[in-house]
Amino acid sequence: MQTFITLAAVVGAALYLKEIFMTTKDEVLAAIDQIGTQLAKAKAEITERIDDLEQAVSNGAEMDEVLSRLGAVRQLAQGLDDIVPDAPPPAPAPETPPEAG
Repeated sequence: MQTFITLAAVVGAALYLKEIFMTTKDEVLAAIDQIGTQLAKAKAEITERIDDLEQAVSNGAEMDEVLSRLGAVRQLAQGLDDIVPDAPPPAPAPETPPEAG
């Protein structure tokens, strides 16, 4: 009887863990979709700002306006770049002493 209870507890725990995993998987997939939407929005904003900048330059806008718009584009691009931290630079290779002889 005790083996049956233990087996039932293991099966119950396995089913519970499967439910948690599936919920977590669905949450992760939803988060991935949300990030994709954010990136598409950011791409559209950057493209629009670049178009505005090109239009301003072609219309002979004052340099302050052009630099302001360039700064806005740079800020958006940096925000996207900051989503994933840059990897640290590789450590320099150790110097090997010349062989004697």
